[in-house]
Parts: sequence; structure tokens; C-alpha cells
Amino acid sequence: MLLQYPFWFHNTAENLRRLKQTLDAFGDYPLVIEVRHSSWVVPEFFHSLHEHRAGFCNVDQPLIGRSVKPGEQVTSAIGYVRLHGHRYDTWFSDDADLPSYERYNYLYSEQELDPWVKRIRHVAEVAETTFVVANNHFEAKGVVNASQLIQMLSGER
Repeated sequence: MLLQYPFWFHNTAENLRRLKQTLDAFGDYPLVIEVRHSSWVVPEFFHSLHEHRAGFCNVDQPLIGRSVKPGEQVTSAIGYVRLHGHRYDTWFSDDADLPSYERYNYLYSEQELDPWVKRIRHVAEVAETTFVVANNHFEAKGVVNASQLIQMLSGER
């Protein structure tokens, strides 16, 4: 179960309490936590996830302000990578006329995927099970990037 928290969900005492309640309430399920604000990228948070057997979602997103930077953290048996793309122009847009799918309208180049291949390999070495998720988009850009990653990781088409 992936629990996503938005950029504005900062590491505060109240949000930490909420997160702990959620981890306790859903502790019987395999959990992965996706946070997008860098205030969460501290050893105490990773230790707490490990104690709750919850995975950390290594996220790729536009790096704006205090966004979580790409990483290769593993805090449970589940390794998780999520590729959102780099649409800086739409990521925090509040344009009501902009369709929501435009935020994820992004096709990674092989050069952009290459560092993720190294990170994914590291995550897979540490975790029992590793998931790599590319955002869905009606033009199948996530499918294209997933196919590229499979080829880059396995050396096979």
C-alpha cells in the first residue's frame, strides 16, 4: 500500500503524530510512504519507517525549493522507486484550465534514466522485493520509460 503525502506535508510534530497513527493503523499491510518535502529526509524518519516495517518511496520529481531529491533508501523488505517526471512548468500549477494529466506528461531520456538504473540496482540488492513505478499517462510515456528501464537493467529487449 503506497501512502502518498503532498509537498506541503512537512515534518512537523503534528504531521509526525498523524503519520505514526497511520503506520500503526495499517501496520498489518505492507506499506510504503511517499513524502515530497525534504524536511522528512532525516535519520529519525528513516529509523521510524524501519521500526514500523514501512518502505520509503525514492521519488523522482521536479526539484523545486525543498523537494525530496533522488535517493536509494531502503527501510523495509520493500524497495520502491517512483518516477513522476520533470514537468517544472506544471508541477505546482494552480491553473484551473490545465488538465491534471499534464503534470505527468513527461518522457524521460535514457540519460535521465541512467542514474536511476544505478539507484534501482542498489535498492534491489538491499530489499527483498523492489517496485519501480512510472506515472501513467494517456500517451503511454510511463510504459515507454518502463520498457527502457527493463532493457537498461537486464540488457535484453
